[in-house]
Amino acid sequence: MELDAVAPDFTPALDVPNGGLLCALPALAAVGLLQGMERHLQMPKGYDGIVNPEYRHLDGPVRSATGKLTRRLAKFAAMTLEKPIEPKHVEPFVRNAT
Repeated sequence: MELDAVAPDFTPALDVPNGGLLCALPALAAVGLLQGMERHLQMPKGYDGIVNPEYRHLDGPVRSATGKLTRRLAKFAAMTLEKPIEPKHVEPFVRNAT
């Protein structure tokens, strides 16, 4: 892969400190300048390179609640009536609902 020479232009930005460097990383990786850097750089504990740890922290409770709801719905779906309900037992509920 051959890249045309382009002068880097890093412009300071208050909202993204060192943001210009982040834009240069794909180009550095494409030409192989980042190979072997894992020996010298360490990612924060818990960071696996694919999922932001903060997202994982927020997503965990959502997944837990979804799992609990799924299990409850499965229990509810498994309940069946063993015999038909007599109308005299149902009518009071129907009257209160209307």
